[in-house]
Amino acid sequence: MWRQSVKFIVVLAVLLLVMLGIRKYVFTVFTVSNNEFAPQMKVGDRYIVNHLACAHFVKGDAVVFTDSTAYYIGTVTAVPGDTITLRGCRYIIPQVCCEHCPCPDCKIYLMTVGRQPVLVHLHSCIGKATRIFRMPW
Repeated sequence: MWRQSVKFIVVLAVLLLVMLGIRKYVFTVFTVSNNEFAPQMKVGDRYIVNHLACAHFVKGDAVVFTDSTAYYIGTVTAVPGDTITLRGCRYIIPQVCCEHCPCPDCKIYLMTVGRQPVLVHLHSCIGKATRIFRMPW
C-alpha cells in the first residue's frame, strides 16, 4: 500500500512538472482584462498564445509581447520593409533594427494596441495568439 502511494505521488509530481513546462515554453492562456485593447479585443476574450510560433508574423496576426513589466496583446499592422505614414511623415519599417544588435533575427513590427500604434522588437514577442472564446460578461 505504501509503495503504491509513493508511486502515485511521484507520477503526479512528474505530470505537474511536465504541465508547467508546457505552459511556460509551449503555450499559455492570455485573458483580456481591461478596455485598453478595444476595439479589436473585448474584456473577457481568451487567447491561447503559441510560444513556438514566434519567428515570423504577418499583417493581422494577434501577438502577445512584453516590455519587461507587463504583457500586452496587439495586432500586427506593418511588417519589416513596409512604408507607413505617421503624423504626416513617411517611414520605412527597417528589415534589421541596427548593426549593433546582437540578436540574429532582430526585426521590428508595428502593432496596434487598442487605438495606439507601437513599435515592437521581435525579441519582445512572446508568441502568436489565437482567440479561443469570449466570456459573455
